[in-house]
Amino acid sequence: ADTTQEELQALRAELSRVRESLLDAQRMGAMHEEQASVLKREYRELENRHQAAQKLQEGLPYEYLKNTFVRFLETDDLETMLPVFSTVLSFTPDEIERIRTKRSQVQQGGGSMFGLFGR
Repeated sequence: ADTTQEELQALRAELSRVRESLLDAQRMGAMHEEQASVLKREYRELENRHQAAQKLQEGLPYEYLKNTFVRFLETDDLETMLPVFSTVLSFTPDEIERIRTKRSQVQQGGGSMFGLFGR
C-alpha cells in the first residue's frame, strides 16, 4: 500500500509539472502570436510608406493632391474624401480607423474637423 501511495504521489507531482509546462507553453504561444501581430502591422505600415514614397518619386501630381485637399477643406466631406486621401497617401487601416474615430468624437461634440487643426 505504501508503494502505491508513493507511486500516486509521484504521478501527481509529474502531472503538476506537466501542467506547468503546458501553461508555460500556452503563455509563450500567446506572446508569440502577439509579437507576430505587431510585426505584421509594422510591416504593413512600412509597406504603405514605401508605396507612398514611390508615388511621390513617380511624380504624384501635386496639383491633384492640392485640389483634393482644398475640396476637403471647402466641403468638410470626410466620407467622400477619406478614400481619396487614403489611396493617394497610402493610409493604413489603423490610420483610417483613427481618423473615423476622431471624426465621430468631434461630431458628437458638435464641432467640425477644422477645429482639430488648432489643437
